[in-house]
This record gives sequence, C-alpha cells and structure tokens, in this order.
Amino acid sequence: MASLGGGTEPVAETAHAAAGNHEGEGVATGEQRDDSRNDHTGNGDTGMNASLGICHVFRVVGGVGAQGHPTIFGATLKYLGNMPRTKRPDFQERQAAQVGRGYKFIDLFAGVGGFHQALHNLGANCVFASEWNEAARTTYRHNFAKISPHLFSNGEACFNKDITEVTQPRPRVRRKSDLDEVIKGKIPEFDVLCAGFPCQPFSQAGHKLGFDDERGNLFYDIEKIVNARKPEAIFLENVRHLLKHDDERTIREIRRRLAKAGYGEVFEFVVKASDHGLPQHRPRVFIIGFLNGEARDAFDQPAKRELEVTMSDVFGGARVTNLDGTDREIGFTLRVGGKSSPIDDRRNWDGYIVDGRVRRLSPDHGMRMQGFNSNFTFPDQVAFSDRMKQLGNSVAVPAVQDYAEAIFKALKAAGS
Repeated sequence: MASLGGGTEPVAETAHAAAGNHEGEGVATGEQRDDSRNDHTGNGDTGMNASLGICHVFRVVGGVGAQGHPTIFGATLKYLGNMPRTKRPDFQERQAAQVGRGYKFIDLFAGVGGFHQALHNLGANCVFASEWNEAARTTYRHNFAKISPHLFSNGEACFNKDITEVTQPRPRVRRKSDLDEVIKGKIPEFDVLCAGFPCQPFSQAGHKLGFDDERGNLFYDIEKIVNARKPEAIFLENVRHLLKHDDERTIREIRRRLAKAGYGEVFEFVVKASDHGLPQHRPRVFIIGFLNGEARDAFDQPAKRELEVTMSDVFGGARVTNLDGTDREIGFTLRVGGKSSPIDDRRNWDGYIVDGRVRRLSPDHGMRMQGFNSNFTFPDQVAFSDRMKQLGNSVAVPAVQDYAEAIFKALKAAGS
C-alpha cells in the first residue's frame, strides 16, 4: 500500500501535501535546465532541487573557460585510454508483465507515443489518441499503425488532431449532460487516461503563464473528458515546476478539480528517468489518481531501478567522458531548445566527449536515452530537427511503464 508520507521521491504525494507532452521545455534556464549547474565533471545533473465518428475497437583542448573548465578550442585533454567495451543492453528485452492485458487507455497530447509504447508493452490497448503537431502525427502513425490499426481506420476517427474539437464542439453545447454525450460519441470507453499535457505554460523556460496560456487551459479539456467518461485511473505527466507554479496555486487547482471529478487525493511523484534505467535524469511530475478508493489504497509506488543503459551504451560502447576526463555514465536531459551550444557552455545538452572527440546527439542516440524499443523508427520524411524536437518532447518510456504497471496492478487488486 502506498504511504502518504513517504515513498521513493514524492514531492507532494497527496492532495494536501506541500509541493516542493508538450513535454519539451524550450531554451534551458533555471529549473527547466535541470543540469544547469552541472560542472561537467560529474555523472549527472546537479541543478535545482478527423472524422467525428466513433472508432471501434539521442580532442578537447587546454585552456580554461569562464567557469574554470577546460575549453574545447586548442589542445587535447588528457585521454585516459580505452575502457572495456560492453554490448549495449537491449533495454526492451526486459520482460514486461502483461498486467495491462484487458485494459483500454487513451493517449492525449500524445507526441510520438511514449505513453502508447509503455502501456502497449504491458498488454493494454490504446483506443483513442490525440496530437496536433503534424510531424509528430507522422511519426506516431508510422510506429503504431500496425500495433493499433483501429486508431487509423474510419478516416482516423480515433486519431484526433485537435482535442478541443471534441471538448469544445461548435455550435457550442451549453448543458454538461449534452457535452458528456458529445464526448462519449467521439471517445470510446476506456479505463486509463494518459496525458503529457503541454508543459510550456508551467516551465521556467517559458513565460510561466500557466492557465493564462491557452496551452495551459488544455488541462480543462482533460477534465471534461474525465467527467464524461469517468475512467478508472488517470496518469498525467508534466514538468517538475508545475508543483511550484504561481505559488502552488496551479497544482492546488488541479487537485481540487480532480477531487471534484471523483478522484479524491491524487498521488504526485517527481520521477527521474535515471531511476528507471535510463542515462538522463529528466525529472518530471507524475500525477496519478483512481476513481476507486480500493485501487488507490492498493497502489504501490514502483521501486527505483539500477542504471541499465549508460552513455557508453548510447554511443555504441565508446568511452564517454566529462571535461576532466572522468567517465560519464548519465548524460544531460534531452531538450528542445539550446541545441549545439559549446561543449563547456552551461546550456549544452547535446554535446559529449566520445573517445576524446566532441560528438553531438543524433535521433538514434535520443531514442536510446528515452527508452524506445528497437522497433521504433522515424519515417524518412520527418526532418532531423523535427526528430530531435519530438524526442525532447517525449516521456521516458521505462519510467512511464513502471508507473503504469503499478496502476494496472492496483486496478486488478481492486477488481476494477
């Protein structure tokens, strides 16, 4: 049973605890730049603690930079020699318990499908997805047309482009009961709502307008779907700063509305991808709620995992080092903005010293850092820049999968 006062790393685990998709956070500054204070000598971040019909069924030189770090423009940092090479572990060979079999979920603000991949690995069935960005939709369709073909049939009725067409229909529906019926007519019945709703309104890197930003207002569209369909569980993901935004008024409003919808006290966890096997910290807040009190009582926060993939694995067994020549196992958090900054710049997130030379992350590297399986690929028509942006916007698949597995186990324990 989950403890309301403890856990692995919850900042505010209950609706009354004090707080300390889309998932991309723009140019790295402040808390958004989780590793902004990293001195490039450690192993990790040290920063701040369609149709409207219903469907069926990623040589350094001498010299010293402004922060006292070696720079990359001139001579060679001492190279410490080759390290033993190890085969990159296939992260997805981890056998996922099929605890999600028989459950249905929807994937809102879906990006390239990190939630979809995670819950599919557990045996659950996606019955509806929504993503507005056309390049991301192309990648999503490319990867999930075979896994979930029903999403893309009937004129892609269940692969929605604009969720507000479902929740804010025209002409306007005034009565809540009528709106509920409109939503039910477009979104099939499901058990778990997943949403990495837009984080820019709450990010340190953005303008932090929160609900005053139209993207922040999309939380209310989630609320309308929850009220209409009453799923057994909700699983939301956002940036860590959501818990502090607007002097915590934003998270209190989210808690209040989810409680009013029937989900009582929700769980809020700050989850790092590095605690679930991946070589980036990427702290994100997971908000999890249950309609059934018994399921809530049965929910156990998943345990942390050992690091299963290192930056050496990401670069095919090459030696990855910090500026001082020490090994680097955990990399920078994948971003959307600030790409190609100098290697010794605090904004750098995609540049690494690999076998003594500076290399930049590619989409293949990013997919490994986010935990996508080997079957996940980008279609040829999606540009390099879009691929990197999509990966920077994605959830970390194994972290989501571990928490989704705990959700399904709780639902089963409660007979839901």
